[in-house]
Amino acid sequence: MRDKIMIVGGHGQVGQYISRALNGEKLVLAGRSQEKIAAFLKTSHIKAEIRIVDIHTPDWALLEDIRALIVCVDQTDTKLIQYCNNNEMAYMDVTANSDFIQKVYDLTIDRASIVLGIGLAPGITNLLAHELTKKLTPPAEVQLHVILGMGDKHGDEAISWTLKQFTTPYTHKKYNQLKPLSLASSTRYKNKQLPTYNFNFVDQHMLNRNREGMVYTTYFGFDVAFLSRLLHLMQKVNVMGVFKWPFLQFGIRKMMKKPFMGSDMFMATAEAQGKALKVVGKDEAKFTGLVAAEVAKNLAGSKLRPGLLGIEDVVTLDQLSKAIGFKVIQRD
Repeated sequence: MRDKIMIVGGHGQVGQYISRALNGEKLVLAGRSQEKIAAFLKTSHIKAEIRIVDIHTPDWALLEDIRALIVCVDQTDTKLIQYCNNNEMAYMDVTANSDFIQKVYDLTIDRASIVLGIGLAPGITNLLAHELTKKLTPPAEVQLHVILGMGDKHGDEAISWTLKQFTTPYTHKKYNQLKPLSLASSTRYKNKQLPTYNFNFVDQHMLNRNREGMVYTTYFGFDVAFLSRLLHLMQKVNVMGVFKWPFLQFGIRKMMKKPFMGSDMFMATAEAQGKALKVVGKDEAKFTGLVAAEVAKNLAGSKLRPGLLGIEDVVTLDQLSKAIGFKVIQRD
């Protein structure tokens, strides 16, 4: 009987918030280290079964009693999602990896609820865009801005993904082939304009798929403006390849794990036709965990339609803001 919820990486930076939110359900926490999961369960006072699972070579027998699978670690292939679809198991993924999400969109998903794009970007930016679009007159181009604080701490996977995007061109609905950080824009934070530049966050690709007359483009920057401008200049003079150097990657990882400048703020904005919706907060990893936890509760307690779903198919911006306690700033 499929009556349990499995969280892969449920003891990690984001997964722990989901595990706490679902405490009381028939939980299974899965990962590669029984000791780490057990230590988390003990300190968190969460009741859950532990299973050792390698998502790269899964033992399908360990999933025979699972009704919903939540994955909080990065994957390279889609076999888990295909298994969930074939067995009508609900699935949720917190990854922001655009390559992986594109692989999922290439699948035929028709028997299970597969929820993608949970967090800040994708996630909150999708919800902001979804709400803003209701107020727009097509055709319209929506700019999504993501500002991250240099004083916040970031995990290894997030740092690795970001460094890879610095040097990887991508395809865009309007601009075709784009180099990251080559298009300039800006967004307002408090009493100043912060520079932002195009970046390959997957939210824009998700939004651009089936919306006629609308174009979405995501721009990225830091709260320390000169660092954003420096990256843009490096792209203009074609020296972004230095980010492939191992010793430079090592230095960046060290700096982002023990930051010495900036703050722990984050901001997500959707802007078009003189209108804007904005969310500002602190500690992006915690915020992502809280967002994921709320979506997971809806996944566990509701019967969602089968197919590929985004965050806007599971929860509204208003519901999420009330549940977590953040404010949506509006400009008309």
